[in-house]
Amino acid sequence: MERFGPLRARVAHKLGADVRGEGGEMLRTMWEHLSATGEGKMVQAGFIPALVGPFLQLTMSPHPVLRGAAVELLFNTIEREFEQVGHFGRVEVECIERMHRLVTVELLGDESYRRFISDALARRFDTRRLLPDSSGPRLEAQGERFVERLDTFLDLSITIRDLPPADQHDDERMASIVKMMRFLRYIGRRGVYVKYVHKLVDLHIANQNFIEGALALKLHADLLEWRHDVALEPLEAFGYPHWQSEFDRKEHIYIRCCDLLERGQAWERAAEMLSELGCEYQRGAWDFWKLSEMLARQSGVYAKIVGVERYYPNYYRVGFYGKGFSTALRGKEFVYRGGDWEKIGPFCERVLSRYGGASLVRSNAPVGMEVLHSAGKHVQITSVKPVVDSRRWETGKSGRGPLGALHWESAEFGVGGEDGGGEAAVGDGMSDDDEEEVPLLLIEPDLDPYLGTSITPQTAVLDRVDEHTRAYYESNEVNMFTFSRPIRKPFLATSTPSSDPANEFLELWTEKTVLVTEDKFPCISRRSEVVRSVTFELSPIENAVIAVRSKSRQLLELERRYAGVAEGAAAVKGSAQQQPVSAATAQPVMTPTPATPSSMSSSMAPTSPIISVSPTLPPSSKLSATPNYVVGGTPAPAQPLSPSGGSQQQFQQQVNVNPFTMALNGAVDAPVNGGIPMYRRAFLTPEYRVEAEKMERGHLVEMLQRAIEEQVEIIHRCLVIHERIVPPSMRPLHEELIG
Repeated sequence: MERFGPLRARVAHKLGADVRGEGGEMLRTMWEHLSATGEGKMVQAGFIPALVGPFLQLTMSPHPVLRGAAVELLFNTIEREFEQVGHFGRVEVECIERMHRLVTVELLGDESYRRFISDALARRFDTRRLLPDSSGPRLEAQGERFVERLDTFLDLSITIRDLPPADQHDDERMASIVKMMRFLRYIGRRGVYVKYVHKLVDLHIANQNFIEGALALKLHADLLEWRHDVALEPLEAFGYPHWQSEFDRKEHIYIRCCDLLERGQAWERAAEMLSELGCEYQRGAWDFWKLSEMLARQSGVYAKIVGVERYYPNYYRVGFYGKGFSTALRGKEFVYRGGDWEKIGPFCERVLSRYGGASLVRSNAPVGMEVLHSAGKHVQITSVKPVVDSRRWETGKSGRGPLGALHWESAEFGVGGEDGGGEAAVGDGMSDDDEEEVPLLLIEPDLDPYLGTSITPQTAVLDRVDEHTRAYYESNEVNMFTFSRPIRKPFLATSTPSSDPANEFLELWTEKTVLVTEDKFPCISRRSEVVRSVTFELSPIENAVIAVRSKSRQLLELERRYAGVAEGAAAVKGSAQQQPVSAATAQPVMTPTPATPSSMSSSMAPTSPIISVSPTLPPSSKLSATPNYVVGGTPAPAQPLSPSGGSQQQFQQQVNVNPFTMALNGAVDAPVNGGIPMYRRAFLTPEYRVEAEKMERGHLVEMLQRAIEEQVEIIHRCLVIHERIVPPSMRPLHEELIG
């Protein structure tokens, strides 16, 4: 009758053909009679778990009598299983599997049913506790966990199913699927877990999120072992139509993951997976043909890491405020990984378009109560900068890649077991380290008085790798982000006139907010919830110390880079003086590599020297002792030198010194109301020193003075290098700088 149309169902009811209630009661009575004898209980046990699914489906009937009888039947199967083996793990597995099909495929169940089945089962477990039976408390404890898990599973399943199919709801769909996957992984339900893994993979690939799709797909592979003696049944819906060994299926998934990672230019992670696959070919499968192919592919991946420039997406904090949002979003903050080349303007438009009627909060300040409790929808979007957490860049910590920096989503199934012990937890993206305190010196290492200008904990790690790898880890494998906003506080202890520009520096404070997310990016979702937020206030003199030291590190980076350029220019000049060069002889050529936006905006210490030697000169060349200098490690094509003796001038013209010149010009020729002169006027006066001692900031004055002195020395060395490589067209500007 429940499948009849409205007219046919009404006619059947009028004719008295609705026997659902009577049928349910007859079935319940028959089942109770079976339990009256020991032999009957054995018969009941033989129907478990075959009848669990049908009984559960009957609980979804809208007929109240049939639904009540079905709950009694379902609870009786739980009791019988518990009496037989001491737990009802098989019943729980069957309930989860059948509930998944009923909700997602047959589209049955809603919020009212979720509340009904949870309350009905909870009441029966409570009643069982009152019986004079020593097993009552144990059954009640397991039953409480079972009801909680069933309720959570139903809640997540109905949420995912009821989301509209439009693309604007993909963020919520992905977030709900991730929660479902982690919940299923925790309770140990592999079958349904794999289905949701592939649902998430398909969703990511449809949205061109290849990295996230690969990381999600790897979770399926992590459930398998590299074994040849275990056969796996076909999974035609997921692209595996034939029986395969466990090794073959895991190999197939790994190769597909590597394809997706390479499409997303996540070559560091692809290299890790290829390395693991190669080890299995060498040690387990002894397939050296495949090993040779894998090593060749891995070599190409490493070549791309050091030879191809990449642009890394920006990150944005998004806060959802107002009662117009659902409880899953209301009052929460997330960090989003933006799309390729997506700036904050297009990102704001995309987010607002997904939440109709939402208004943009045009301020980075904390929102007020009128926004938090308003009836509408308010979205606050802020660009944030990733922070390298040097505490995790230590050899021996969990993770792979350089210094254990690569962390993968855990695929380990948790406490599930047969008896379903433990407390259910939906999310487990955070590691234990995320509970550590966030010190200010981790965010602003320039304020550490014991560190030099060019050495910070971050750069001590990042300088061990080449600039391309460094740029990757400055924007990836991170779960800590910062953003700042200026605030003004009057500085009363000053005798300078109010119109003095120095007062602007004395009153300018910075509020720096640090956000810690649940997951590290990239992860299996394009967003991650903010689980911790810490705010620091930086005083004006602390801002000055940070600015001076940051500028000094920028100059040090340029000094290291162009010191090699100057050596190349000197080598060319010396070679040209010692030996006439014909037009067919190769010339050293400088090819600057364009900096990525991440490296240009970074306040980290300079990279290691990026001048590499390319063995492109023929052995017979008279200039074979002169290296072919290449910026960025990319071999430059050989160019003929002019025999007229103008080789050094030609060399200088081919070197792009504009970044070096602009940085020096900004440091030497500071604006009238800024730079080192204004810092001296504001913070290095006897009057301010006295006040700084009262505020226990005297050490910051000394740090600022030392930082300024160090910068003067660095500028002097840079000007010496600039003198040797500056082209004739920029010689007047150089003379002005040294004047």
